[in-house]
Amino acid sequence: ILINRALVQLGLAAFRCGLWADAFNCLAEISGSGHTRELLGQIISVARPGVERDEDAEREERRNRVPYHMHINFELVDACALFASMFLELPKIAANKMENMRIRLFGKALESMEKRTFVGPPEGVRDTVVQAGVAILDGNWRKAVDLTLGMKVWQLWTARDLEGIRERLRKQIKNLALITYLHVYYCYYDSISMKSLCDTFELEPAAAHALVSKLVYEHAIQARLDQPTECLVVHRAPLSSLQTLALELADRVSDLVDFNDRLLSARLGRISAVDEYRGREGQSRSRRFDISKLNSAEAGGREYGYRGGRDNRPRTGGGAGGGYGGNRQYQGRNTGGGRYGTSTGGAMRARENV
Repeated sequence: ILINRALVQLGLAAFRCGLWADAFNCLAEISGSGHTRELLGQIISVARPGVERDEDAEREERRNRVPYHMHINFELVDACALFASMFLELPKIAANKMENMRIRLFGKALESMEKRTFVGPPEGVRDTVVQAGVAILDGNWRKAVDLTLGMKVWQLWTARDLEGIRERLRKQIKNLALITYLHVYYCYYDSISMKSLCDTFELEPAAAHALVSKLVYEHAIQARLDQPTECLVVHRAPLSSLQTLALELADRVSDLVDFNDRLLSARLGRISAVDEYRGREGQSRSRRFDISKLNSAEAGGREYGYRGGRDNRPRTGGGAGGGYGGNRQYQGRNTGGGRYGTSTGGAMRARENV
């Protein structure tokens, strides 16, 4: 608990200073677990229904519980973790390069929101962060700033830190909006004026020039900066016939996968739970019967009630391999009243019957 609290405090301090990557590394695992208060020792974990709790463990948990005046607001922790995750993940989401992210807090929240039929006004911290990210993807950075700075959870910061945090968030959202806009929409332009970008996102020319230069240097966008005209010139390479056919094939395969998923869902929806259960039972019974036949062949007919001698192993020698516990004193005789006279013959005939 003390280690978790120390990590959370480090993450909050990094967030106050604008170190988004460090804040994400400190807060991601604790916030993404879904048990923030339990990990911080601020609440007693609730046992699952039907599971009895150990009294000693519960007593130890109550002893380690942190006093109320030392509690850390878990909504503030979640907000800082989600915003730090959004600042790191959103450019990769816009560029479709999410394979390097080990923990995806914002990406999972965005996917869950996209599956909803109706999206209403944000009600909590997670909804607010996700809708701010969607606004940035749409190029509406002013809406993202209003949603972000309008959160009541920021009032938990001290008055000395609050104004600086708001200014850093506003600046970071503007920078992120410019990067995301270029990732998504640059391919629709022949050239983009740097002055128009600065006016659109209300950035200083030096800051906008630095962001665009970094994107060009890292080959995130296929373009170049033209210094005399102060424009971002987009490189357009015509697609070859092979690339065109590959894109058409990819589209058709994607449509086919979607159609198969819908068809499979429709078919599974018409199968009742009883029929599915009976089908599984029939398969398991047939599988058990096949395995039992093989075992009976090897053990001298123990599927039919025999136990194959002293240690249930197939034998080719004395009477320990057949009958109801053949006696080793008689070579090849069955004194236990088994079906076959000799152990070797009993095992062989059982194998033939199978």
